[in-house]
Amino acid sequence: MSVKFMRLSESFYISSKLGVNELKKYNIKKIISIDNIPENLNDFEHVQYQINCDDENMVEYFLKFFNEVENAKQTHEGLIVYFTPNSNTQCSALVMSYFMKKANAKYELVLSKIGRICPAIKIENNEIIEQLNSLIKKKSISKKTNESNNNNDNIKNNETQNSSQSNAENEIQNKIEDKKIQLLCRKCRHVLVSGDNILFHEPGNGQSSFSWRKRDQSLNKNGNVNTCNVYFIEQQSWIEGLDNESDVSGKINCPKCKSKLGSYNWSGMQCSCGKWYSPAFSIIKKSVDESRI
Repeated sequence: MSVKFMRLSESFYISSKLGVNELKKYNIKKIISIDNIPENLNDFEHVQYQINCDDENMVEYFLKFFNEVENAKQTHEGLIVYFTPNSNTQCSALVMSYFMKKANAKYELVLSKIGRICPAIKIENNEIIEQLNSLIKKKSISKKTNESNNNNDNIKNNETQNSSQSNAENEIQNKIEDKKIQLLCRKCRHVLVSGDNILFHEPGNGQSSFSWRKRDQSLNKNGNVNTCNVYFIEQQSWIEGLDNESDVSGKINCPKCKSKLGSYNWSGMQCSCGKWYSPAFSIIKKSVDESRI
């Protein structure tokens, strides 16, 4: 089954056909593949993963790929996974590994969302699926904090040429540790999430990150206001509709009073500041109150 050219997340693409003009149009700098790539693409950076479906341990490739995608998002230089008939399983595993680790969600749930966007993504090897599920961490404050710190360390190692941005991310992380907060429904005061489940981020490039038709002119008279009007959070068990395989996106309502809080989208969404999250679970700031723990 061929894989049409599509963007799965910010700076993250997949396709079974590679064209020079299309790669340049979307600022794609790196090609990741299992098989060889066409000779006319030798001017692009190429990373070839030597993955065999019979490998005992593929987790090291999954972690490496996760960092590759995160680095592409930070540098805004596109990355594409090149699917071929002989490497569909391995490429599907790489794609799934990124979204499973990012959302901390199991294979079946992520496949039910990503599979609707790209039916060609499919894995029939149970051993690979078990290795993918091993990426999922049990949610606890201590383990989540360690995982966050480890991910930050990996990302910083891949961004030695962007030290100023790494320093900014360190400052944000320090603020998170110093100011533990929780979000409460503004209508009923129900506690929704704690600071450990809130994904703080450095503001993006503002409304200039959006196409002209998608810009919010009420926020963007000058064309580049990087104001954040939502909180991004990790997946929560109380969010309704996540188990419905037919839903790629949906609303997030308060589990107590059912008032609308925000929305989710497994293919991702952008903050008003231009920052892209995928998968994305967003809470509108004006629908909640922030309080110290």
